[in-house]
Amino acid sequence: MPGESGSKTPASPPYTHLLNSLRVKLGCDAYAIGRLAVMPDLKLVRVLRGVFAASILIPLALFAMVAWERHREIYRDAERTILRQTAILYEHASKVLQAQELVIEQANDRIGGLSWAEIRSSAQVWNDLKRLAEQVQHVDAIFIVDPKGQSALTTRAHPSPQVDFSDRDYFLLRRRAMEEHFSAGAIWAKSARGPSST
Repeated sequence: MPGESGSKTPASPPYTHLLNSLRVKLGCDAYAIGRLAVMPDLKLVRVLRGVFAASILIPLALFAMVAWERHREIYRDAERTILRQTAILYEHASKVLQAQELVIEQANDRIGGLSWAEIRSSAQVWNDLKRLAEQVQHVDAIFIVDPKGQSALTTRAHPSPQVDFSDRDYFLLRRRAMEEHFSAGAIWAKSARGPSST
């Protein structure tokens, strides 16, 4: 009414009563209630984290599986190639050794019953053995060495030059009757002054 002294109390916000009720029931103030209202769902966070981890781990796992399978495939291909090449080399080496053994047998038959002097001096024996060596693809020359390790015949020259083979491993083993056939591999030929094999 006019003329009355005093002031009116301001009206409270419409949601004040609701916040006060929640504060009483939960035992916390309005600020804490606001934080609870915006707090994200923990289950949703865990799901998102799992999806993120899976998006990284699954491609890495697939890449590792593909790389391992590729590695195994390359290894199998290399193994097959090695086995195939080994078989080819074995077959070739067998043919070479068989040819050399045949030449040795025929050379022994040709000089059988001859003295060392006849072997050294006979042009016919030299011509026969030279022709034999030329007929076989994998035989470069024929050498005949006496029991002292001295060269008695070589199809590279007639008469044979005086060459001492007594220090060669193949001669030492043969003299000791340790090996009937011996492959010395690549050596430096004394008579030809170049690489050779026996």
